Amino acid sequence: MEIEQLIDKLSNEAPPMRPMGSPWALAAKWLLGFALYIVALLLTLETPRDDILLQLAEPLFALEVAALVAMVIVCALSAAILSFPDLYQAKRIAYLPIAAFILFAGVVVTAFIAEGSAMEMHPEEFLCTAFITLYSLPPAVWLFYSIRKFASTHFALAGSVAVLTSFSIGALVQRIVEMTDSIAHVLTYHYLPMFAVALIGLLLGRKLLRW
Repeated sequence: MEIEQLIDKLSNEAPPMRPMGSPWALAAKWLLGFALYIVALLLTLETPRDDILLQLAEPLFALEVAALVAMVIVCALSAAILSFPDLYQAKRIAYLPIAAFILFAGVVVTAFIAEGSAMEMHPEEFLCTAFITLYSLPPAVWLFYSIRKFASTHFALAGSVAVLTSFSIGALVQRIVEMTDSIAHVLTYHYLPMFAVALIGLLLGRKLLRW
């Protein structure tokens, strides 16, 4: 009886908890915030390239931008699923970023082959990578803060997907504003760093999302 009374006492004293909601609502909230963030960036710090409408009429450029948008959406949904300890019984959706990344890589490689130019390393062009990283920081902080409030049991993977989501947002902004038609440059300084940030995200997830 003493144990039962103790349980009742602790139950009555425990503060009420807000329902966790669903990952779909969480992902929708994130995506709305990302859209507003991108618009704010384009209205304040950066402006779209002058020929953006002409570029969007080019099939490969339009596919590249669409694939980036798809990366943001799929990774955000995956991060929301990974925030739940049981993956909300939607394990397949949690691993959708793999398929999205393969699709995105296929589009970029196809554009690179069509261009037919060689990849060259120019140190000053690493500024693009720096800008993308800078643009990705606010979404990354928001995602890690949000995921941290849940009870993820896949914190390394959640961290990696969160960083990929954020870096894809930065890459999308940079692709819209930068006046370059060189897919070799874009592949080298915009997209190849994604592999590095994915690994960094694994480490950050293990450190920051563990509970």
